[in-house]
Amino acid sequence: MFLPPRRVRSAVHQFLLQEIVPQFDELGGDLLPLASTSASQEAEDPKINMDLGDRLVIYKPPGWEVDTTISPGPSSGRLLSAFLRDVLPLGSLGASHQFGFLHRLDLPSSGLILVAKSHQAFYDLQLQLSTGTLQRDYMVLCHGWVSKQRHEIRAKVHWWKVLGLSNVPSAVLRSGRASVTFLQRLQRTQLAFSSACSLLAIRIGTGRRHQIRLHTAHVGHPVVADSQYAAKEVYRMDTRWCPRNFLHRFSLTFLGQGHESTTVLEVLPMDLRQVLWTATWRDVELELDSPLGTAPEKGHPLRDPSGSCFCGTSLKYAGFLAWGYP
Repeated sequence: MFLPPRRVRSAVHQFLLQEIVPQFDELGGDLLPLASTSASQEAEDPKINMDLGDRLVIYKPPGWEVDTTISPGPSSGRLLSAFLRDVLPLGSLGASHQFGFLHRLDLPSSGLILVAKSHQAFYDLQLQLSTGTLQRDYMVLCHGWVSKQRHEIRAKVHWWKVLGLSNVPSAVLRSGRASVTFLQRLQRTQLAFSSACSLLAIRIGTGRRHQIRLHTAHVGHPVVADSQYAAKEVYRMDTRWCPRNFLHRFSLTFLGQGHESTTVLEVLPMDLRQVLWTATWRDVELELDSPLGTAPEKGHPLRDPSGSCFCGTSLKYAGFLAWGYP
């Protein structure tokens, strides 16, 4: 029996309110819209999401810089290392160990950052990073309708290191370093002020500078409101309805001090959720049957050993955020 799209969306909405939302209450995510748009755009401060003794996970709001070295020039944002010094009684690791940061996140982006509090934890987590044990998952809204059969992007990334400048664009070049980005299309959408867009869950197999933004632009699907890798006119139009680049690291999975697997989730920030609430979603009938669309085959890096995509729970959470109705 065919159901009109409006009735399908209503059914999905009721299902989320009755069945899904209560399951995520314990995560501490505020699922209700703020009273006004201006309130959602107020400057955020970082917060500690999880403290595991010798390592912790913090949330980086947009506008904060993950400074892994002492820069000779002025910072373009607030320094996350300063936040660490304030919240850690014994202080963070020094610049020789990247202040404890295991990875970066672009200045306008938001999401989870893993931090080592001791030298032993730093080298343990670096080993996890280099062997792929440490997994980083993102939610990204990009231009165009990405094919549901596309599950990875492979293109060599080159970054020019310029003294005193931290935001130099990367480029796809033969001389670059091998890079791979895995992706899963969650939804297609039509936004009121834009052409077609796709909401993606992304996992990076390598961690090159600006890798996600460069790779998606390279295949013709730049991230929404990306000032560096989208055309100037596209970026100018995007800023009318999206306050910053739509890229959020919502999940980190790693091994703790006792080698137990730990997954930390962070709800999509309110400013980006408000963007999704203006969307007209496609593939609604498909999502009712399978929120993941066409899943990659077994053995693909998008699947963990149990066969689930993006560690199962994490991707279901990402799919839930895609239906974040006000």
